[in-house]
Amino acid sequence: MLKKLKRRFILINMSLVLVILTVLFCAILILTYRTQVAEVNASLELALEQNGKLLRPGGPNAAEPPESGGNNDHKAPLPYVFAGTVLVDHAGNILAQQNLDGTMTAEQLSQAVAAVLASDDQTAKVSDMALIYAKRQTPDGIRIAFASSDHITVTVRNTALVAGFACLAAVVVFYFVSRLLAAIAIRPTAEAWAKQKQFVADASHDLRTPLTVILANTELLRQHKEDSVAAQWKWIESTEAEALQMKEMTGALIDLAQAEAATELLTLAPTNVGDLAAQAVLQFEPVAFEKSITLEAHIDPHVILNANATAFTKLLHILLDNAIKYSPAAATVTVSLNVHGKTATLSVQNLGTTIPAEELPHLFERFYRVDKARGAGGFGLGLAIAQNLAKAQHATIGVSSDEQNGTVFTVSFRL
Repeated sequence: MLKKLKRRFILINMSLVLVILTVLFCAILILTYRTQVAEVNASLELALEQNGKLLRPGGPNAAEPPESGGNNDHKAPLPYVFAGTVLVDHAGNILAQQNLDGTMTAEQLSQAVAAVLASDDQTAKVSDMALIYAKRQTPDGIRIAFASSDHITVTVRNTALVAGFACLAAVVVFYFVSRLLAAIAIRPTAEAWAKQKQFVADASHDLRTPLTVILANTELLRQHKEDSVAAQWKWIESTEAEALQMKEMTGALIDLAQAEAATELLTLAPTNVGDLAAQAVLQFEPVAFEKSITLEAHIDPHVILNANATAFTKLLHILLDNAIKYSPAAATVTVSLNVHGKTATLSVQNLGTTIPAEELPHLFERFYRVDKARGAGGFGLGLAIAQNLAKAQHATIGVSSDEQNGTVFTVSFRL
């Protein structure tokens, strides 16, 4: 599934890149073509405006068609090699020409002039000839400037080659970039998928064992159905214990789903969390007493937060349950709630076995358990629920663990 997802990501990415590059490629060619045509047309107009000498065909005599404000020299060099400029009468007879020696034969020139005179366009391409023209009416006749269109073709072709190689290189680069981005993009999904598979394996183990025990106990009860309830009481108690374990696990899953939904739906209001914390500690005193654990509380009774009473209590219950569960007998669990500046801090400390530093970043991940052997119980969902409840109240939760201070879970609320 992940490989298909990665391929689909790359395919979508490359499709978008190809569409964009194709649009850019076409835009560059169109812009280049139009720019070249516009420059050639501007050059033709410049050629018509400049008053260079037009030589009569067949002889050195010069005829200068009078143009207002002109002179006998070019005002500026033309940027293109022109086929030339001619002066013709309305019948198409060539009266004078310039720069046409060796560029076109007399027949080609006559054909070009005839095509220009037959057209109503002042500037256009000569049909069937690689020429672009511009014409202008003058007192002495019609003046026509010709330029080769090969330059446009060559420029557009060279631009297409350069742009094509650039696009090809871009496609190759984007392909490898897409592979890298795909790997990065699906990494959270891959991690979630791996955790999900691990959870399924753990859940299967945790559910299969009690189910096996329940079925075995049931079979024993069926085999000794003539015995009294008292005689079979140990099988009944065993069945009840396994059923309660299954109930606890399904309840944890429901709590996790509700905590994730609460991230967006939870209603917050000004709440005296000092009272809530004191009540939670009081409720857990019997639990701590059963394990010979001392509960200490350093709670400011006047802390008002924009929180949710149910979510805050559930969060503290999870942290207290976790601290008591992983504390040795005769240890001390300390609950603190105080305000420093604009931050209210709730902390739960236990002096049990420290958590390795490499495990700390993973504690709030769903289904993660430090005790891989499940010796301490639990399903690896409590701290994930606690993190979601903290986020739902715009708080942050963190953990530290060392030999001197034990393990401390800290929840920071903004006032």
